[in-house]
Amino acid sequence: MSDLREDGCHLASYVAVEDDRVVAHALYSRMYVDTNRGSEGVVALGPIGVFPDRQRSGLGSAVILAGLEAVSAQGERFILVLGNPVHRIQSS
Repeated sequence: MSDLREDGCHLASYVAVEDDRVVAHALYSRMYVDTNRGSEGVVALGPIGVFPDRQRSGLGSAVILAGLEAVSAQGERFILVLGNPVHRIQSS
C-alpha cells in the first residue's frame, strides 16, 4: 500500500474502529485499463480486510459501502474489485 501512496494512486482508505483498534479496512486506488478508446482511469477496490473476530458483523460491508458512495459521488464510473476469487464477499 505504501507503493500506491508514493505513486499517487492511493485514493482513499475506509476503516472501522472499535476500542481504538482498526478492525476493518477497504483500500481504493487508481488504476488504468486499456480499452479500444485508449487508457481509461478506474477505481480499484482492494485489499479488503476484517479481523477474524469481527467478521460477519457487517463492518466489512460498511467500509466497502462508504467508499463506494464516496467515489461514486466524485463521478467515478467504473470500480474493479481486486483479489483472489476464492475469497468472495459474503452478505451477513
